[in-house]
Amino acid sequence: MKNNNHITYNRTTSLGQLSGSIFNLLKKELQLQLDNRNIPLKVEYFPIINRLFEQDQVPQQTIAEWFGYDRPRTSRIIDELEKSDFVTRKDDPESRRTKLVCLSEYSKKNEKLIIQAIESSFETAYKGMSKNEITNSIESMKKIKNNLNR
Repeated sequence: MKNNNHITYNRTTSLGQLSGSIFNLLKKELQLQLDNRNIPLKVEYFPIINRLFEQDQVPQQTIAEWFGYDRPRTSRIIDELEKSDFVTRKDDPESRRTKLVCLSEYSKKNEKLIIQAIESSFETAYKGMSKNEITNSIESMKKIKNNLNR
């Protein structure tokens, strides 16, 4: 199906350029907000901790599937999060070969601060936008993602 909404390509305002810039600027802002709260979490690992806040005690393979990581990358990230005291590993009572990745007491204790950091980042990003503009932007991004997710 052909879309008649043809837009002339512009290097500085293309979808790829803008989405990439926004992604990088949001990461930078989130890192600043985490640092301001003395949370030594690398912004690259925030999505994992954030998902564990929703669903704690999951097999390492589940984390790999959530983010599309291979086994070595997932293991390296979990090792680093464990070294930084954000997660722990424990035996899965249902499978001797599986270790569960769990939020550490440090992460649980600092959950509110970590969530405040992301909320502050979005407040900065949305400054000057109405609630309707924010909602429309999010809905547009969802449509684009769905169009590209084949």
